[in-house]
Amino acid sequence: MEDYKLTTYNVLPGYGDLFDRKNDPHEFNNLWYDENYKDVRFEMLNKLYHENLQAQSWYPAKQALT
Repeated sequence: MEDYKLTTYNVLPGYGDLFDRKNDPHEFNNLWYDENYKDVRFEMLNKLYHENLQAQSWYPAKQALT
């Protein structure tokens, strides 16, 4: 997957950028909606999701008692 670059946007759910960095180094061809790359997109989004879960705290946020 290191040959691809994935970008998602908080304000545009369901949209993103997927580029093949090896064959398209200048990122002219967005593969996000290309059916041939839907598995790549899914794998990368799944990896991003799990990395995000790992970065979150397992404990609730501390609250000051005032």
